[in-house]
Amino acid sequence: MDKTFKKMKAVEEATFRMEDSVVVLQLKPGNTLPLEDVRDAVKRIGYTPKEAKVTVRGEARREGEKWLFRVAGSAAEYPLDVAEGVADQVRRSAGGVAIVEGSIAADRGAPLKVGSARRGE
Repeated sequence: MDKTFKKMKAVEEATFRMEDSVVVLQLKPGNTLPLEDVRDAVKRIGYTPKEAKVTVRGEARREGEKWLFRVAGSAAEYPLDVAEGVADQVRRSAGGVAIVEGSIAADRGAPLKVGSARRGE
């Protein structure tokens, strides 16, 4: 099953854990693989995608009352679900390169739930 993911140009390493039906992908630096492509691959091997845990580089910005995150090197932009405990981290990372760790549901347009954020290099 991990062969499906290893064929993707952006994937450096892929493993599939049968015991809990989890795909773990290590992506190449500078990749621009859309999350939707990963979800489609999960569907092709006969599984229903659930939540994805991600670490992404990009830019966080505030638009009115909402936070948005544009993934570096792509046009992909996600709304951010910022918990009160990490709001200051997101504010400090805004306006420059940010690295955000969190999770995102399988639904298209779902917000990226921020677990932590920091300024990137």
